[in-house]
Amino acid sequence: MNTFYNKHIVEAVKNRVCQHILDEAEQCLGEAMTYTLFESVRENLAEITANQPDTIVDNSTPEFITEEQEEIVTKKQVVKKEHLSKSQKRKQWDRVDGKGERPRGWDWVDIVKHLSQTGPKEESSLPVS
Repeated sequence: MNTFYNKHIVEAVKNRVCQHILDEAEQCLGEAMTYTLFESVRENLAEITANQPDTIVDNSTPEFITEEQEEIVTKKQVVKKEHLSKSQKRKQWDRVDGKGERPRGWDWVDIVKHLSQTGPKEESSLPVS
């Protein structure tokens, strides 16, 4: 009963609903009972919720925030931006196009340069016919 939004229901009524469902479930053991349980609660809703007051009672206690807690909350909210110089910002804009995306092939490897760095492939000693 605490999983869903049932804060407005008094604890005595929650216990009564749970007890009613458990009693009905014991009677229907071995059968498909989901629909039967819902129908049983619907039929007996008036007597189950007889202890529920008409006005909403707030059972929650108000939270008192101390100054230390306020300071912690304000410190968590402050997020520092990364400060960049004009030249750093210019370099970032030069790397992207008008939409803020990098151009096609920006991360491609130059094959000739890569092969020249890795060196020539060693030939295997296969007999030539």
